[in-house]
Amino acid sequence: MLNKFSDVVHHLGISVKRLIIDCPTRWNSTYEMLLEAYRVRDAFPIFQQREPSYRCCPSIDDWMRVKDVIDILEIFYEATHVISRVDYPTSNVYLAVIWRVKHVLNEKENHVDEFIRVMIKEMKKKFDKYWGSCNLLMAIRAILDPRFKMRLVDFAFHKIYNEVDAHANIMKVRDALYNLYFEYVEVDNAKSRKGTTSERCSATCTSSTSQGKLVPSGLSMFDEYLDTIEVNGPLKSELDIYLDEGVVRSQDGDGAVASEFDALAWWKSQELKFKILFTLARDVLAIPISTVASEATFSAGSRVLDPYRSRLGSDMVEILICGGDWIRQLHGIKKPIMSHVS
Repeated sequence: MLNKFSDVVHHLGISVKRLIIDCPTRWNSTYEMLLEAYRVRDAFPIFQQREPSYRCCPSIDDWMRVKDVIDILEIFYEATHVISRVDYPTSNVYLAVIWRVKHVLNEKENHVDEFIRVMIKEMKKKFDKYWGSCNLLMAIRAILDPRFKMRLVDFAFHKIYNEVDAHANIMKVRDALYNLYFEYVEVDNAKSRKGTTSERCSATCTSSTSQGKLVPSGLSMFDEYLDTIEVNGPLKSELDIYLDEGVVRSQDGDGAVASEFDALAWWKSQELKFKILFTLARDVLAIPISTVASEATFSAGSRVLDPYRSRLGSDMVEILICGGDWIRQLHGIKKPIMSHVS
């Protein structure tokens, strides 16, 4: 029977080698199965004519429904490849794909097909469970990506939330970012004060009398004079300058996020310009994200911890998982790709 179907597909000139069978433990195989079946949809009526025992030929309405499901699952499929691929990126790219998922769910929640509406309703429940609240770290990391900055947060939040919640969450992210930045400013100022104490002492006390009294130098007296006549006006911080500048336009031809762009390398090149902000971005963006491949998340075949290691504390589990990811990244070792079930 499969050979007959393959002959029909070959006769129609469709470049599909074989159909993919859905795997219950791999949700993304559902998308792959429907996509391949939709590509050879014209072969099913012809195959039914040649094979009398085949009685499950999808109707035109069935294929329309399949197309609607494919359009929805495609967004999840693409997002999964960004977030849970073998070479895991840092989370500065998360917001760029997460907002698109929520936007599609919002668009499809009033679909004319009741089957689609029910499916979207369950999807939104799952989405809101994990992404309903504002994720400050994800948003701040997106801002520290020079391709996005605050513009992506402004754009994405108005797609994810209603107008009131979007404005509130944008202000929450902005306040958190500035608070974090000023913490780094305080640390830098403390280092500067500590480093210049001895220098200032030598500058203000350069001469002594025969009785051992310290005499102020001319430079120190000039500094005191400047303090009385100069008023330090409000200056733009490094963060203000960074946010006011335009974004770095680095995209692939189809508008997707350029996978080869290295945000950390960009910040390294800007170290002299953004002394404090560079340190903040380095600390935040350098944290690797340890995730689990989508197949493993829903797989019933194996677990990260077997019964012999199930008594490990949560801190030790985190150390082992993060340590393994860091060592692989350091030595350029890729995680093994799980076998494709088809």
